Amino acid sequence: MEPVAEDLYRFGVALAIGALIGLERQFSGTHDDADDGAERAPLLPPPSGEELRAAVAAGAAPPPASPPPRPIATPAGVRTYALLAVTGGAAAYLGTTVPWLLPAALLVVGALVLAGYLRDAARTGDLGLTSEVSAIITFLLGGIAVAGHTTVAAACAVAVTTILALKRRLHEFTWRLEQADIRAVLKFAVISVVVLPLLPAEPIAMGDIAARREAARADVEQDGAPDGAPPEEAPAPDRAAPDTAPSGAPRARPWWHEVELAPRKVWYLVVLISAVSFCGYVLSKVLGPGRGLVVTGAVGGLVSSTAVSLSFAQRSREAPDLAPRLAMGVLLANAIMPLRLLLLVAVVDLAVALRLLLPLGAMALAGGACALWLHLRRRGEPGTGDVQLRNPFEITPALKFGAVFAAVLVLSQVAAARFGSAGTYALAVLSGVTDVDAIGLALSSQVGGGRLALVTGVVGIVLAAISNTVVKGGLVAWFGAPRLRRITLVSFGLMLAAAVGGVAALQAL
Repeated sequence: MEPVAEDLYRFGVALAIGALIGLERQFSGTHDDADDGAERAPLLPPPSGEELRAAVAAGAAPPPASPPPRPIATPAGVRTYALLAVTGGAAAYLGTTVPWLLPAALLVVGALVLAGYLRDAARTGDLGLTSEVSAIITFLLGGIAVAGHTTVAAACAVAVTTILALKRRLHEFTWRLEQADIRAVLKFAVISVVVLPLLPAEPIAMGDIAARREAARADVEQDGAPDGAPPEEAPAPDRAAPDTAPSGAPRARPWWHEVELAPRKVWYLVVLISAVSFCGYVLSKVLGPGRGLVVTGAVGGLVSSTAVSLSFAQRSREAPDLAPRLAMGVLLANAIMPLRLLLLVAVVDLAVALRLLLPLGAMALAGGACALWLHLRRRGEPGTGDVQLRNPFEITPALKFGAVFAAVLVLSQVAAARFGSAGTYALAVLSGVTDVDAIGLALSSQVGGGRLALVTGVVGIVLAAISNTVVKGGLVAWFGAPRLRRITLVSFGLMLAAAVGGVAALQAL
Protein backbone atom coordinates (compact mmCIF):
# COMPACT_ATOMS: atom_id res chain seq x y z
CA MET A 1 0.00 0.00 0.00
CA GLU A 2 1.25 3.48 -0.86
CA PRO A 3 2.31 5.68 2.08
CA VAL A 4 -0.46 8.22 1.46
CA ALA A 5 -3.10 5.50 1.16
CA GLU A 6 -1.80 3.86 4.34
CA ASP A 7 -2.05 7.14 6.23
CA LEU A 8 -5.55 7.76 4.95
CA TYR A 9 -6.57 4.24 5.96
CA ARG A 10 -5.27 4.78 9.50
CA PHE A 11 -7.08 8.10 9.84
CA GLY A 12 -10.22 6.42 8.49
CA VAL A 13 -9.99 3.78 11.20
CA ALA A 14 -9.56 6.49 13.82
CA LEU A 15 -12.60 8.34 12.46
CA ALA A 16 -14.68 5.15 12.50
CA ILE A 17 -13.63 4.45 16.09
CA GLY A 18 -14.77 7.91 17.19
CA ALA A 19 -18.03 7.64 15.29
CA LEU A 20 -18.78 4.21 16.79
CA ILE A 21 -18.22 5.28 20.39
CA GLY A 22 -19.91 8.63 19.79
CA LEU A 23 -22.97 6.99 18.31
CA GLU A 24 -23.43 4.90 21.43
CA ARG A 25 -22.86 7.88 23.72
CA GLN A 26 -25.35 10.07 21.87
CA PHE A 27 -27.94 7.31 21.80
CA SER A 28 -27.53 6.67 25.54
CA GLY A 29 -27.75 10.37 26.29
CA THR A 30 -30.96 10.89 24.34
CA HIS A 31 -32.69 7.63 25.34
CA ASP A 32 -32.87 7.49 29.10
CA ASP A 33 -33.29 3.99 30.52
CA ALA A 34 -35.96 5.29 32.86
CA ASP A 35 -38.15 6.23 29.91
CA ASP A 36 -37.86 2.89 28.08
CA GLY A 37 -41.26 1.96 26.72
CA ALA A 38 -42.88 5.19 27.96
CA GLU A 39 -43.87 8.11 25.78
CA ARG A 40 -42.83 11.61 26.83
CA ALA A 41 -45.70 14.07 27.34
CA PRO A 42 -45.56 16.65 24.56
CA LEU A 43 -44.91 20.27 25.52
CA LEU A 44 -47.96 22.59 25.12
CA PRO A 45 -47.33 25.48 22.73
CA PRO A 46 -47.85 29.02 24.05
CA PRO A 47 -51.27 30.61 23.29
CA SER A 48 -51.51 32.44 20.01
CA GLY A 49 -52.47 36.13 19.62
CA GLU A 50 -55.99 35.26 18.47
CA GLU A 51 -56.54 33.12 21.56
CA LEU A 52 -55.37 35.99 23.78
CA ARG A 53 -57.68 38.52 22.08
CA ALA A 54 -60.62 36.14 22.33
CA ALA A 55 -59.95 35.60 26.00
CA VAL A 56 -59.76 39.36 26.68
CA ALA A 57 -62.97 39.96 24.75
CA ALA A 58 -64.73 37.33 26.79
CA GLY A 59 -63.61 39.04 29.97
CA ALA A 60 -61.62 36.07 31.04
CA ALA A 61 -58.07 36.00 32.10
CA PRO A 62 -55.72 34.90 29.40
CA PRO A 63 -54.81 31.26 29.65
CA PRO A 64 -51.43 30.79 31.17
CA ALA A 65 -48.81 30.22 28.61
CA SER A 66 -46.73 27.14 28.90
CA PRO A 67 -43.20 28.02 29.83
CA PRO A 68 -40.92 27.90 26.88
CA PRO A 69 -39.16 24.58 26.68
CA ARG A 70 -35.79 24.74 28.26
CA PRO A 71 -33.04 23.88 25.85
CA ILE A 72 -31.98 20.30 26.30
CA ALA A 73 -28.25 19.92 26.55
CA THR A 74 -27.30 17.62 23.75
CA PRO A 75 -24.69 15.15 24.98
CA ALA A 76 -21.41 14.77 23.20
CA GLY A 77 -22.09 12.44 20.34
CA VAL A 78 -20.94 11.29 16.94
CA ARG A 79 -19.30 14.54 15.86
CA THR A 80 -17.52 15.24 19.14
CA TYR A 81 -16.10 11.75 19.56
CA ALA A 82 -15.12 11.51 15.91
CA LEU A 83 -13.22 14.78 16.23
CA LEU A 84 -11.56 13.54 19.42
CA ALA A 85 -10.35 10.40 17.67
CA VAL A 86 -9.03 12.38 14.71
CA THR A 87 -7.33 14.78 17.12
CA GLY A 88 -5.59 11.90 18.81
CA GLY A 89 -4.60 10.52 15.42
CA ALA A 90 -3.22 13.87 14.28
CA ALA A 91 -1.23 14.24 17.51
CA ALA A 92 0.24 10.76 17.03
CA TYR A 93 0.92 11.45 13.36
CA LEU A 94 2.84 14.66 14.11
CA GLY A 95 4.37 13.18 17.24
CA THR A 96 7.03 11.44 15.16
CA THR A 97 8.59 14.86 14.49
CA VAL A 98 7.28 16.77 17.54
CA PRO A 99 7.50 14.32 20.46
CA TRP A 100 5.85 16.65 22.98
CA LEU A 101 2.74 17.23 20.86
CA LEU A 102 0.85 14.07 21.88
CA PRO A 103 1.21 14.64 25.67
CA ALA A 104 0.32 18.31 25.19
CA ALA A 105 -2.79 17.43 23.16
CA LEU A 106 -3.79 14.92 25.80
CA LEU A 107 -3.50 17.58 28.49
CA VAL A 108 -5.61 19.99 26.46
CA VAL A 109 -8.30 17.37 25.83
CA GLY A 110 -8.21 16.38 29.49
CA ALA A 111 -8.69 20.01 30.53
CA LEU A 112 -11.66 20.42 28.19
CA VAL A 113 -13.21 17.20 29.45
CA LEU A 114 -12.68 18.28 33.06
CA ALA A 115 -14.28 21.67 32.40
CA GLY A 116 -17.30 20.03 30.82
CA TYR A 117 -17.58 17.60 33.69
CA LEU A 118 -17.50 20.34 36.32
CA ARG A 119 -20.14 22.33 34.42
CA ASP A 120 -22.50 19.37 34.08
CA ALA A 121 -21.94 18.26 37.67
CA ALA A 122 -22.80 21.76 38.96
CA ARG A 123 -25.90 21.98 36.77
CA THR A 124 -27.37 18.49 37.06
CA GLY A 125 -25.60 16.97 40.05
CA ASP A 126 -24.58 13.96 38.00
CA LEU A 127 -21.16 12.78 39.16
CA GLY A 128 -20.77 9.98 36.63
CA LEU A 129 -17.52 9.84 34.69
CA THR A 130 -18.47 7.41 31.95
CA SER A 131 -18.67 9.93 29.11
CA GLU A 132 -15.51 11.73 30.21
CA VAL A 133 -13.48 8.53 30.43
CA SER A 134 -14.90 7.45 27.06
CA ALA A 135 -13.70 10.72 25.54
CA ILE A 136 -10.16 10.19 26.78
CA ILE A 137 -10.18 6.57 25.55
CA THR A 138 -11.44 7.70 22.14
CA PHE A 139 -8.60 10.22 21.87
CA LEU A 140 -6.02 7.56 22.76
CA LEU A 141 -7.52 4.93 20.44
CA GLY A 142 -7.37 7.41 17.58
CA GLY A 143 -3.68 7.89 18.31
CA ILE A 144 -3.10 4.14 18.49
CA ALA A 145 -4.82 3.63 15.12
CA VAL A 146 -2.78 6.29 13.35
CA ALA A 147 0.40 4.95 14.98
CA GLY A 148 -0.15 1.76 12.98
CA HIS A 149 -1.93 -0.54 15.43
CA THR A 150 -5.28 -0.39 13.67
CA THR A 151 -6.41 -3.90 14.60
CA VAL A 152 -5.73 -3.39 18.29
CA ALA A 153 -7.43 0.02 18.26
CA ALA A 154 -10.51 -1.29 16.43
CA ALA A 155 -10.83 -4.28 18.77
CA CYS A 156 -10.55 -2.04 21.83
CA ALA A 157 -13.16 0.31 20.35
CA VAL A 158 -15.62 -2.54 19.87
CA ALA A 159 -14.99 -3.75 23.42
CA VAL A 160 -15.47 -0.24 24.85
CA THR A 161 -18.67 0.30 22.89
CA THR A 162 -20.02 -3.05 24.03
CA ILE A 163 -19.36 -2.22 27.67
CA LEU A 164 -21.05 1.16 27.25
CA ALA A 165 -24.08 -0.34 25.50
CA LEU A 166 -24.53 -3.02 28.19
CA LYS A 167 -24.93 -0.48 30.97
CA ARG A 168 -28.38 -1.59 32.05
CA ARG A 169 -27.58 -5.30 31.77
CA LEU A 170 -24.42 -4.92 33.81
CA HIS A 171 -26.27 -2.99 36.50
CA GLU A 172 -28.97 -5.65 36.69
CA PHE A 173 -26.28 -8.32 36.94
CA THR A 174 -24.60 -6.59 39.86
CA TRP A 175 -27.93 -6.27 41.64
CA ARG A 176 -28.34 -10.04 41.51
CA LEU A 177 -24.91 -10.72 42.98
CA GLU A 178 -24.49 -11.65 46.60
CA GLN A 179 -21.66 -10.93 48.98
CA ALA A 180 -20.67 -14.60 48.92
CA ASP A 181 -20.21 -14.41 45.13
CA ILE A 182 -17.84 -11.45 45.43
CA ARG A 183 -15.79 -13.13 48.15
CA ALA A 184 -15.55 -16.38 46.21
CA VAL A 185 -14.36 -14.65 43.05
CA LEU A 186 -11.78 -12.59 44.93
CA LYS A 187 -10.40 -15.57 46.83
CA PHE A 188 -10.11 -17.69 43.73
CA ALA A 189 -8.55 -14.84 41.74
CA VAL A 190 -5.94 -14.20 44.42
CA ILE A 191 -5.02 -17.86 44.70
CA SER A 192 -4.80 -18.28 40.93
CA VAL A 193 -2.65 -15.20 40.44
CA VAL A 194 -0.34 -15.99 43.36
CA VAL A 195 -0.13 -19.78 43.21
CA LEU A 196 0.03 -20.39 39.46
CA PRO A 197 3.36 -18.62 38.82
CA LEU A 198 4.94 -20.35 41.85
CA LEU A 199 4.20 -23.87 40.69
CA PRO A 200 6.94 -25.60 38.66
CA ALA A 201 6.23 -25.64 34.96
CA GLU A 202 8.41 -28.67 34.21
CA PRO A 203 6.84 -32.06 34.93
CA ILE A 204 8.02 -33.93 38.00
CA ALA A 205 8.84 -37.55 37.14
CA MET A 206 9.07 -40.39 39.62
CA GLY A 207 12.39 -41.37 38.02
CA ASP A 208 13.86 -37.95 38.88
CA ILE A 209 12.75 -38.29 42.50
CA ALA A 210 14.29 -41.77 42.72
CA ALA A 211 17.55 -40.55 41.16
CA ARG A 212 17.77 -37.67 43.62
CA ARG A 213 17.25 -40.05 46.52
CA GLU A 214 19.98 -42.36 45.27
CA ALA A 215 22.36 -39.41 44.86
CA ALA A 216 21.58 -38.22 48.39
CA ARG A 217 22.15 -41.74 49.76
CA ALA A 218 25.49 -41.92 47.98
CA ASP A 219 26.52 -38.59 49.49
CA VAL A 220 25.67 -39.85 52.97
CA GLU A 221 27.71 -43.02 52.43
CA GLN A 222 30.71 -41.00 51.23
CA ASP A 223 30.48 -38.72 54.26
CA GLY A 224 30.64 -41.81 56.48
CA ALA A 225 33.65 -43.37 54.71
CA PRO A 226 36.91 -43.75 56.80
CA ASP A 227 39.53 -40.99 56.59
CA GLY A 228 41.99 -41.38 53.78
CA ALA A 229 39.64 -43.40 51.60
CA PRO A 230 39.29 -41.92 48.14
CA PRO A 231 35.80 -40.43 47.67
CA GLU A 232 33.69 -41.96 45.00
CA GLU A 233 32.12 -39.57 42.57
CA ALA A 234 28.40 -40.14 42.22
CA PRO A 235 27.21 -39.68 38.67
CA ALA A 236 24.65 -36.94 38.13
CA PRO A 237 21.16 -38.26 37.47
CA ASP A 238 20.38 -38.29 33.78
CA ARG A 239 16.90 -39.28 32.62
CA ALA A 240 18.05 -39.58 29.03
CA ALA A 241 20.80 -42.13 29.77
CA PRO A 242 19.50 -45.64 30.48
CA ASP A 243 20.61 -47.53 33.56
CA THR A 244 23.45 -49.95 32.93
CA ALA A 245 24.02 -53.33 34.45
CA PRO A 246 27.44 -54.26 35.95
CA SER A 247 28.31 -56.08 32.73
CA GLY A 248 27.81 -52.87 30.74
CA ALA A 249 24.57 -53.97 29.06
CA PRO A 250 21.83 -51.31 29.12
CA ARG A 251 19.12 -51.92 31.68
CA ALA A 252 15.55 -50.74 31.07
CA ARG A 253 14.17 -48.18 33.49
CA PRO A 254 11.26 -49.36 35.66
CA TRP A 255 7.89 -48.39 34.26
CA TRP A 256 7.01 -46.21 37.23
CA HIS A 257 10.02 -43.99 36.51
CA GLU A 258 8.10 -42.53 33.56
CA VAL A 259 5.08 -41.49 35.63
CA GLU A 260 5.13 -37.70 35.85
CA LEU A 261 2.98 -34.78 36.94
CA ALA A 262 3.16 -31.11 35.96
CA PRO A 263 1.78 -29.06 38.90
CA ARG A 264 1.34 -25.87 36.88
CA LYS A 265 -0.60 -27.70 34.17
CA VAL A 266 -2.84 -29.24 36.82
CA TRP A 267 -3.62 -25.87 38.34
CA TYR A 268 -4.08 -24.26 34.94
CA LEU A 269 -6.73 -26.82 34.04
CA VAL A 270 -8.39 -26.27 37.41
CA VAL A 271 -8.67 -22.58 36.53
CA LEU A 272 -10.00 -23.49 33.09
CA ILE A 273 -12.72 -25.75 34.48
CA SER A 274 -13.77 -23.18 37.05
CA ALA A 275 -13.85 -20.44 34.42
CA VAL A 276 -16.16 -22.42 32.13
CA SER A 277 -18.44 -23.28 35.04
CA PHE A 278 -18.42 -19.67 36.16
CA CYS A 279 -19.59 -18.56 32.70
CA GLY A 280 -22.66 -20.72 33.14
CA TYR A 281 -23.19 -19.33 36.62
CA VAL A 282 -22.95 -15.77 35.29
CA LEU A 283 -25.54 -16.58 32.62
CA SER A 284 -27.88 -17.87 35.30
CA LYS A 285 -27.43 -14.59 37.17
CA VAL A 286 -27.98 -12.52 34.04
CA LEU A 287 -31.13 -14.39 33.04
CA GLY A 288 -32.49 -14.11 36.55
CA PRO A 289 -35.13 -16.23 38.28
CA GLY A 290 -38.26 -17.39 36.57
CA ARG A 291 -36.80 -17.73 33.10
CA GLY A 292 -38.11 -21.23 32.69
CA LEU A 293 -37.05 -24.78 33.27
CA VAL A 294 -35.74 -25.19 29.73
CA VAL A 295 -33.42 -22.18 29.86
CA THR A 296 -32.34 -23.10 33.36
CA GLY A 297 -31.47 -26.61 32.25
CA ALA A 298 -29.44 -25.36 29.30
CA VAL A 299 -27.51 -22.85 31.40
CA GLY A 300 -27.12 -25.34 34.23
CA GLY A 301 -25.45 -27.75 31.83
CA LEU A 302 -22.46 -25.41 31.76
CA VAL A 303 -22.16 -25.61 35.53
CA SER A 304 -23.23 -29.15 36.40
CA SER A 305 -25.47 -31.39 34.34
CA THR A 306 -25.55 -33.81 37.27
CA ALA A 307 -27.00 -31.13 39.57
CA VAL A 308 -29.66 -30.26 36.98
CA SER A 309 -30.60 -33.93 36.45
CA LEU A 310 -30.89 -34.65 40.16
CA SER A 311 -32.77 -31.44 40.99
CA PHE A 312 -35.27 -31.82 38.15
CA ALA A 313 -35.80 -35.48 38.98
CA GLN A 314 -36.68 -34.63 42.58
CA ARG A 315 -38.96 -31.81 41.45
CA SER A 316 -40.84 -34.11 39.09
CA ARG A 317 -42.21 -36.01 42.09
CA GLU A 318 -43.53 -32.76 43.55
CA ALA A 319 -45.05 -31.54 40.26
CA PRO A 320 -45.74 -34.51 37.94
CA ASP A 321 -47.54 -32.25 35.46
CA LEU A 322 -44.26 -30.49 34.71
CA ALA A 323 -42.52 -33.76 33.82
CA PRO A 324 -42.23 -32.97 30.07
CA ARG A 325 -40.71 -29.55 30.74
CA LEU A 326 -38.42 -31.01 33.37
CA ALA A 327 -37.36 -33.68 30.90
CA MET A 328 -36.52 -30.98 28.36
CA GLY A 329 -34.33 -29.27 30.92
CA VAL A 330 -32.54 -32.51 31.77
CA LEU A 331 -31.97 -33.33 28.11
CA LEU A 332 -30.63 -29.89 27.31
CA ALA A 333 -28.26 -30.00 30.29
CA ASN A 334 -26.93 -33.37 29.17
CA ALA A 335 -26.70 -32.23 25.55
CA ILE A 336 -24.57 -29.29 26.69
CA MET A 337 -22.26 -31.63 28.64
CA PRO A 338 -20.50 -33.22 25.63
CA LEU A 339 -20.15 -29.81 23.98
CA ARG A 340 -18.62 -28.44 27.16
CA LEU A 341 -16.23 -31.39 27.31
CA LEU A 342 -15.34 -30.86 23.66
CA LEU A 343 -14.48 -27.22 24.35
CA LEU A 344 -12.24 -28.11 27.28
CA VAL A 345 -10.42 -30.78 25.30
CA ALA A 346 -9.91 -28.37 22.41
CA VAL A 347 -8.04 -26.01 24.72
CA VAL A 348 -5.65 -28.82 25.72
CA ASP A 349 -5.24 -30.61 22.38
CA LEU A 350 -7.04 -29.60 19.20
CA ALA A 351 -6.28 -32.88 17.40
CA VAL A 352 -8.12 -34.87 20.08
CA ALA A 353 -11.06 -32.46 19.95
CA LEU A 354 -11.36 -32.86 16.18
CA ARG A 355 -11.50 -36.62 16.54
CA LEU A 356 -14.09 -36.29 19.31
CA LEU A 357 -16.26 -34.00 17.21
CA LEU A 358 -18.15 -36.87 15.60
CA PRO A 359 -19.08 -39.00 18.65
CA LEU A 360 -19.62 -36.16 21.12
CA GLY A 361 -21.33 -34.03 18.49
CA ALA A 362 -23.69 -36.90 17.66
CA MET A 363 -24.40 -37.35 21.35
CA ALA A 364 -25.24 -33.67 21.80
CA LEU A 365 -27.31 -33.60 18.62
CA ALA A 366 -29.38 -36.56 19.75
CA GLY A 367 -30.11 -34.95 23.12
CA GLY A 368 -30.98 -31.63 21.51
CA ALA A 369 -33.27 -33.32 18.96
CA CYS A 370 -35.16 -35.11 21.73
CA ALA A 371 -35.54 -31.85 23.65
CA LEU A 372 -36.80 -30.11 20.51
CA TRP A 373 -39.33 -32.86 19.90
CA LEU A 374 -40.67 -32.43 23.43
CA HIS A 375 -40.82 -28.66 22.95
CA LEU A 376 -42.86 -28.97 19.78
CA ARG A 377 -45.27 -31.35 21.48
CA ARG A 378 -45.64 -29.32 24.68
CA ARG A 379 -45.55 -25.80 23.28
CA GLY A 380 -47.49 -23.31 25.38
CA GLU A 381 -47.38 -25.25 28.64
CA PRO A 382 -46.19 -23.34 31.72
CA GLY A 383 -42.63 -24.09 32.68
CA THR A 384 -41.17 -21.72 35.22
CA GLY A 385 -38.67 -22.68 37.82
CA ASP A 386 -35.02 -22.63 38.64
CA VAL A 387 -32.24 -24.79 39.96
CA GLN A 388 -30.16 -23.50 42.83
CA LEU A 389 -26.67 -23.51 41.34
CA ARG A 390 -23.73 -22.94 43.63
CA ASN A 391 -21.02 -20.50 42.69
CA PRO A 392 -18.28 -22.69 41.14
CA PHE A 393 -15.61 -20.10 42.01
CA GLU A 394 -15.07 -21.54 45.47
CA ILE A 395 -11.63 -22.51 46.75
CA THR A 396 -12.49 -25.86 48.33
CA PRO A 397 -14.22 -27.37 45.25
CA ALA A 398 -11.36 -26.11 43.08
CA LEU A 399 -8.77 -27.77 45.31
CA LYS A 400 -10.80 -30.98 45.35
CA PHE A 401 -11.01 -30.99 41.57
CA GLY A 402 -7.26 -30.35 41.36
CA ALA A 403 -6.59 -33.33 43.62
CA VAL A 404 -8.97 -35.53 41.64
CA PHE A 405 -7.46 -34.41 38.34
CA ALA A 406 -3.90 -35.04 39.56
CA ALA A 407 -4.89 -38.50 40.80
CA VAL A 408 -6.63 -39.35 37.54
CA LEU A 409 -3.65 -38.09 35.56
CA VAL A 410 -1.26 -40.33 37.49
CA LEU A 411 -3.62 -43.31 37.39
CA SER A 412 -4.09 -42.96 33.65
CA GLN A 413 -0.34 -43.24 33.17
CA VAL A 414 -0.15 -46.25 35.49
CA ALA A 415 -3.08 -47.95 33.74
CA ALA A 416 -1.59 -47.33 30.29
CA ALA A 417 1.85 -48.58 31.39
CA ARG A 418 0.66 -51.70 33.20
CA PHE A 419 -2.49 -52.72 31.35
CA GLY A 420 -2.37 -50.90 28.02
CA SER A 421 -5.56 -49.72 26.35
CA ALA A 422 -7.77 -51.96 28.49
CA GLY A 423 -6.52 -50.26 31.65
CA THR A 424 -7.14 -46.82 30.18
CA TYR A 425 -10.68 -47.75 29.18
CA ALA A 426 -11.46 -49.20 32.62
CA LEU A 427 -10.15 -46.06 34.32
CA ALA A 428 -12.20 -43.87 31.97
CA VAL A 429 -15.40 -45.74 32.82
CA LEU A 430 -14.73 -45.54 36.56
CA SER A 431 -13.74 -41.88 36.46
CA GLY A 432 -16.78 -40.94 34.39
CA VAL A 433 -19.01 -42.09 37.23
CA THR A 434 -18.11 -39.02 39.27
CA ASP A 435 -16.59 -36.46 36.88
CA VAL A 436 -16.07 -36.52 33.13
CA ASP A 437 -13.96 -33.36 32.98
CA ALA A 438 -11.01 -34.74 34.94
CA ILE A 439 -10.54 -37.87 32.86
CA GLY A 440 -11.19 -35.98 29.62
CA LEU A 441 -8.49 -33.43 30.35
CA ALA A 442 -6.10 -36.09 31.68
CA LEU A 443 -6.36 -38.30 28.59
CA SER A 444 -6.14 -35.39 26.16
CA SER A 445 -3.01 -34.09 27.90
CA GLN A 446 -1.54 -37.60 27.75
CA VAL A 447 -2.19 -37.74 24.01
CA GLY A 448 -0.73 -34.27 23.53
CA GLY A 449 2.41 -35.32 25.38
CA GLY A 450 2.87 -38.38 23.19
CA ARG A 451 2.34 -40.80 26.09
CA LEU A 452 -0.95 -42.22 24.84
CA ALA A 453 -2.25 -43.20 21.43
CA LEU A 454 -4.76 -40.86 19.86
CA VAL A 455 -7.36 -43.57 19.31
CA THR A 456 -7.04 -44.81 22.88
CA GLY A 457 -7.48 -41.31 24.28
CA VAL A 458 -10.51 -40.57 22.10
CA VAL A 459 -12.27 -43.84 22.93
CA GLY A 460 -11.48 -43.38 26.62
CA ILE A 461 -13.04 -39.91 26.69
CA VAL A 462 -16.16 -41.15 24.92
CA LEU A 463 -16.43 -44.03 27.39
CA ALA A 464 -16.20 -41.55 30.25
CA ALA A 465 -19.01 -39.47 28.73
CA ILE A 466 -21.13 -42.59 28.27
CA SER A 467 -20.45 -43.71 31.85
CA ASN A 468 -21.39 -40.28 33.17
CA THR A 469 -24.63 -40.27 31.19
CA VAL A 470 -25.54 -43.74 32.45
CA VAL A 471 -25.03 -42.60 36.05
CA LYS A 472 -27.28 -39.58 35.53
CA GLY A 473 -29.86 -41.82 33.92
CA GLY A 474 -29.75 -43.96 37.05
CA LEU A 475 -30.30 -40.89 39.23
CA VAL A 476 -33.30 -39.85 37.15
CA ALA A 477 -34.71 -43.39 37.27
CA TRP A 478 -34.29 -43.56 41.04
CA PHE A 479 -35.49 -40.10 42.07
CA GLY A 480 -37.73 -39.06 39.17
CA ALA A 481 -41.44 -39.48 38.61
CA PRO A 482 -42.51 -42.32 36.29
CA ARG A 483 -43.41 -39.96 33.45
CA LEU A 484 -40.06 -38.18 33.61
CA ARG A 485 -38.31 -41.53 33.86
CA ARG A 486 -39.88 -42.85 30.67
CA ILE A 487 -39.13 -39.76 28.62
CA THR A 488 -35.59 -39.26 29.87
CA LEU A 489 -34.38 -42.84 29.75
CA VAL A 490 -35.52 -43.31 26.16
CA SER A 491 -33.77 -40.10 25.16
CA PHE A 492 -30.62 -41.08 27.08
CA GLY A 493 -30.64 -44.37 25.23
CA LEU A 494 -30.68 -42.51 21.91
CA MET A 495 -27.79 -40.31 23.08
CA LEU A 496 -25.72 -43.35 24.06
CA ALA A 497 -26.49 -45.05 20.76
CA ALA A 498 -25.42 -41.91 18.92
CA ALA A 499 -22.14 -41.81 20.84
CA VAL A 500 -21.40 -45.49 20.11
CA GLY A 501 -22.33 -44.98 16.48
CA GLY A 502 -20.02 -41.99 16.31
CA VAL A 503 -17.12 -44.05 17.66
CA ALA A 504 -17.85 -46.83 15.17
CA ALA A 505 -17.98 -44.37 12.30
CA LEU A 506 -14.74 -42.81 13.50
CA GLN A 507 -13.04 -46.19 13.51
CA ALA A 508 -14.29 -46.89 10.00
CA LEU A 509 -12.94 -43.63 8.59
